[in-house]
Formats: sequence, C-alpha cells, structure tokens
Amino acid sequence: MKGKLLYLLLLAATVFWGLLYYSSALISLAVLEVLAAAVSWTVMRFQISKIKVRICMPLSVTEKGERMEAGLELENNSRIPLVRAESQIRLKNLFYPETETIRLTGAVDAKSRVRILKGFVGEHCGPVELELGQVWVWDFLRIFKGRVKVTQKERWVILPRMYQAMIRPDEKIRNSPDDSEEYDKTRPGDDVSEIFQLREYRPGDRIQSVHWKRSAAREDLIVREYSLPVARPVALLLDLRWKEGYLDDFLEAGLAISRGLMEAGCPHYVAWMDAAKEDVSRLSMETEEDLYTLTEMLYRAGWNTSTGNLQQLYAEKYRGESLLCCLRLDTDLCLWKDQELWRDLSENPKVILESGELLLG
Repeated sequence: MKGKLLYLLLLAATVFWGLLYYSSALISLAVLEVLAAAVSWTVMRFQISKIKVRICMPLSVTEKGERMEAGLELENNSRIPLVRAESQIRLKNLFYPETETIRLTGAVDAKSRVRILKGFVGEHCGPVELELGQVWVWDFLRIFKGRVKVTQKERWVILPRMYQAMIRPDEKIRNSPDDSEEYDKTRPGDDVSEIFQLREYRPGDRIQSVHWKRSAAREDLIVREYSLPVARPVALLLDLRWKEGYLDDFLEAGLAISRGLMEAGCPHYVAWMDAAKEDVSRLSMETEEDLYTLTEMLYRAGWNTSTGNLQQLYAEKYRGESLLCCLRLDTDLCLWKDQELWRDLSENPKVILESGELLLG
C-alpha cells in the first residue's frame, strides 16, 4: 500500500510539473513511469504462474514443551527473482478451542527454492492443524501484489509428557486366571482352542501337537503351537468430560497410570467415551507402543459433554467380563477405584503418582 501511494504521488508530481512547464522531458518520464508499472505488473503475473508454495515442517510430532519449526517452502521456477512474498499460516489446536495466526515474509532468487521457518514451542498437548491461507507476492517496484492460489493443511501432533506411576498390583490381580478371549501376539501358550502358529518339528515337541495333514502335504513334520490367553483383570476408564481450561495434566496422569500398570506386569484395558462415535471405546494395553496408539485415539475421540456414568456404560457394553478392579480418572483429577475415591491428584499429579507406590488390589 505504501509503495503504491509513493508511486502515484511520484507519477502525479511528474505529470503536474510536466504540464505546468510544458516539459516534454517530464511528460516522457511520466510515460516511462506508467510503462514501468505495466511491465512490473506483467512480470509479477508471470511469476505467480511459476511459483510453488507449500507448508514445510521438518518434524510433525513433538513432546509438549519441545521446540519445533514450521513455515513455508517457496519454489521460484522463473528466471526472475521474487523480491517479496508474504503468507499467513493458521495454527489451530483441535483438542482445545485456541487458534493462532502467524505471518511469514521472504524472497527467493531465480530458479531456486528457499525455506522460511519460524520456531514454536507446543505449550499444550493435542493435534495442531496448520492451514496455509493467503499467499501474496509483490512486483519488483513494490507497487502491486498478487495472490497465489494455494490451500494446504498439515498436522503437528504435540504429545503429552510421559512419566510413570508407581503401582503395585496385589497377588490376586497378578495371578488372575487366564480365561480371556484375547491372546498374546508374541508368545505361544497351551490353549488348544486357538492356534498361535504352525512351524517345523523340533526335538522335544509332543507327538500330539503334530499337524498330520500339513505334514503329509509338505513331507516334513509340522507342529501346532497353541495360543496364550492374556488376562486383563483391570480396566482404566478415562472420563473425557469437558471442563474449562487446559486438561494436559489429566491426559498425562492417565497415560502414567497405564504405563505404571504395564511396568508392573499387569495387562489391562483403557476405555473412554468417544464423542464422535457416541459410544464407549477401549484399547488393550500391553507395550510402550500402545501408549502412543492410545494418545492418537484419544485425540481423535475428543472431549465429550455426556452426563452418563462411564463405568456403568462400560459394564453394559462389555457384559460378562470379569474385572477384579476398575479405575476411573476424571478431569477433576480424582482417581476412583470401584466407584470409591482412591486418590485426589489435583494438587500435583506427577509428584503424587511418581513418589508414592499405589497398592492395587
């Protein structure tokens, strides 16, 4: 705007003084000024057709509090340098109602590519959507600007801080009977109702485990390995009921409790009310990788405004399941065990969960 105003003032002054003094030189200069502006506009329009713009993110996943960079990658395929480009990127945390808009400016030489990056620190966990909105380029006289039509969205995932709760299940939970309908995916067992895998015979294998039909087809002894049922006597319910403010402590505490149960050798379920599906969802937790899967599923589920009792809804959906213990964590950071308040974590959940061992039984 400022460049266009200066240009118009200069052109008006040139025409005014040229007419006032009948100066052919000034009139010619005014004509050249008009032609220069026309050429500059034409070149800018040509450059717009030769420019590619995209969001650039070296990292797409970080932990809360870690620094990441995001910005633009400008590619100029013309033989004319681009003197100025400006864009807006909107950052929206899909887990919280917050939006931020940043403005980036830069230039790029002819037949080259440049990245314009800005550093960010993810203060709150959640999936952040980066949307590239308007992109403007200027002509070399800084008089005109034209819009590059581009629409692109990328996602930056900010993970909660991971720590581990100190939990010690009692003997009854640790030695619960393996009557589950789920089986270990990595280890064989002795449940003859489910086959884990077929493999070649090894010395010491029982003759009863030989698969005679497969052995005859392959002219080699093939044995069955049966599956190992995995007992999950504990369910952890994460009550994703919306309340005002940031709920990072709730998510981090829920993951810490689940991690503590796994480290104590207690496979379990984590369940929640999925607002998108309007139904209870759950995930079987066995390994560290399951924590990241759970985080992504919770991000997709989102907060809910349901007034129903999550423990009751869970029991209705998974009838017949024999749980020895049901834990529920709400967004007030109250940890309930079998519908009785077990621990109040609201003061400092990380310190409470890491410092004192919780006996589960």
